Amino acid sequence: MNPQIVSFPSKLFNKMTAALDGAIAAGVDADVRDRIDTARRLVVSASVTATETTTGGLAPWQIIKIKTYIARNIERSLSNDELAALARLSTSYFCKTFRTSFNETPQQYVLSRRIENACLLMLETPDTLADIAYACGFTDQAHLSRQFRRTMGTSPHAWRRHFSKDNTQGVLA
Repeated sequence: MNPQIVSFPSKLFNKMTAALDGAIAAGVDADVRDRIDTARRLVVSASVTATETTTGGLAPWQIIKIKTYIARNIERSLSNDELAALARLSTSYFCKTFRTSFNETPQQYVLSRRIENACLLMLETPDTLADIAYACGFTDQAHLSRQFRRTMGTSPHAWRRHFSKDNTQGVLA
């Protein structure tokens, strides 16, 4: 597995926390604080370990297999049927147990991982947003922008500008 993907949640969380603490220290409004909390929750949700299961959820081996498969194939379309086959379950039962284990649907989980991947690439590469969108499995830059804004409350460009290494004093737009 790609070490960047495995270490993503802690790397991103550390970078974001440093930038966010600086923004809070500089005095930001309540709307920006809400966005900061949303971003932190998104990153923390990615760090849930495979051993944390609940009754009626997926088995630990299924969780590991699904997480690994999604991480390795994030750049392409992933269907519930395909993921269910990996877990050796029917699609409907897989979706039910996945939701129990992850507190979100399989497609919501995949979207969250794509957004996280996009965040990491925006922080660590100079690639264009269009290139990042394709690398993360979005159909185009507009698709990335639309989903990113829904999840993070700001555009990818504004987020990148705010969290870039060159500018730690920006404010989310």
